[in-house]
Amino acid sequence: MKKAMFHKRLLPAAAAVLLIACVSAIIDKYFDLWKSE
Repeated sequence: MKKAMFHKRLLPAAAAVLLIACVSAIIDKYFDLWKSE
């Protein structure tokens, strides 16, 4: 039971971290393009 709860907590946290990493990478790319213009 405890393991299932742990996974239920861990998956959304991991998804959030991945989402934040992707968004920050995209922002960095666009910021570099905007700066170079």
